[in-house]
Amino acid sequence: MKSTLNNIMRPLLIGLLGSLAISATASPKEVLAADIDALVSAVAGSGCEFIRNGKRHSAEESVKHIARKYAHFEEEIDSIETFVSLTATRSLMSGKAYQVQCGTEITSSEQWMLEKAAELRILNGPEAGR
Repeated sequence: MKSTLNNIMRPLLIGLLGSLAISATASPKEVLAADIDALVSAVAGSGCEFIRNGKRHSAEESVKHIARKYAHFEEEIDSIETFVSLTATRSLMSGKAYQVQCGTEITSSEQWMLEKAAELRILNGPEAGR
C-alpha cells in the first residue's frame, strides 16, 4: 500500500514543485501576460457573439478588437481586472457597455470576462483562485 501511495504521490509532488518553480521564476509582468493570453484564448474559443454598439461580432473579430485596445492601454494594465475594464467592457467612443451572447444568454462583457477569468483561476482580487 505504501509503495502504491508513493507511486501516486511522487508524480503529483514533482508536478506541483515544477509549477511552483516556473511561477517563481516568471516576473509579475510575464505572469500577467500569460494570464491575458489565456483569457483572450478563452474568448477566441468561446463561440460566443460579442455585441459592441449594437453590432454583433464573432469571437475572432472580438479578439482582434481586444488586442487593439490592449495595445493602446498596455502601460496602464496591471491586473486581469484592469485588462478587462480597459479592453472589454465599453466603447471608448459611445460609452455603451459591451455584451456577450452565448447561446440564448446575453450578459455584460465585463461579467462574462471576469467569470471566465475566475474559471481560469487568474483573477488578482479577493476572488482570486491563485
